Amino acid sequence: MFVLRPVRVLASARQLACAAGICGFSLLTACQTTSDDGPKFFDQAADPVTTGTVNPQDPTIENTQKWAKYWQAHPEDSNAATSYAAHLRALDKHEEALGVLRKSAMSAPEDTEILAAYGKQLAVMRQFPEANKVLFKATATGKPSWETFSLHGTVLDQLGKHKEARTQYQSALSASPGNVTVMNNLAMSHAISGDPKKAEDVLLEAIAKPGGQGNTQLRHNLALVLALQGEFERARKVLTKVLPPHQVDANMSYIRKMISQNNTWQQIKSAQPDPKG
Repeated sequence: MFVLRPVRVLASARQLACAAGICGFSLLTACQTTSDDGPKFFDQAADPVTTGTVNPQDPTIENTQKWAKYWQAHPEDSNAATSYAAHLRALDKHEEALGVLRKSAMSAPEDTEILAAYGKQLAVMRQFPEANKVLFKATATGKPSWETFSLHGTVLDQLGKHKEARTQYQSALSASPGNVTVMNNLAMSHAISGDPKKAEDVLLEAIAKPGGQGNTQLRHNLALVLALQGEFERARKVLTKVLPPHQVDANMSYIRKMISQNNTWQQIKSAQPDPKG
């Protein structure tokens, strides 16, 4: 008979939270828009790199060059910097995107939007210590958005600073009360720091919100934290509400396999959310 080991986690946050399609964290979900100045060749769409952020509608070399020309003339313009960087990122030119945002951050060191985008790019490239420094400044400058607070939380979780991460999530919730994306991140922060029961409570609260009732990610993560507590039947029932039977079986098998490994708790701490996941 399988017995869940005491919660001393040895399966990675990345592996467990993304087991069979389960994604633990949601990174920055910025809702950027173009300003009245500059090229107009992108709209809001799902970014393939991170959840929900603006992606160029047509990330062609020609359009990217247009943004490059405009940004070079206006390096302090947050829209120019973030739009040009988004085009570069969509073309997998991450180092170039980072360079653009670094230069713009130097030109406009108090611009929260540029700092947030710069920190995000660093996180995407898994340069978490540097991302933490930039995002610390972003959250202390001007009026940061809930997305910036939440992004900073995910970076702090990557660095193992879970209490500090949860402070950032609480700030995000103060800016956007009841935000289920933030509540999801907060719950998984509790999970990776060894408190799946608290994670369960937060996820149940999020699911009860108007925006959480149909949220598949929340239910996937609820199943995960229930399994971490050894409540496999409850976990299965949660998954049956959002998945067909064969996928429920596959998910449960994968979760059981992951948490039965001898390094479950430590792995949860070591992998944590992948910005590209």
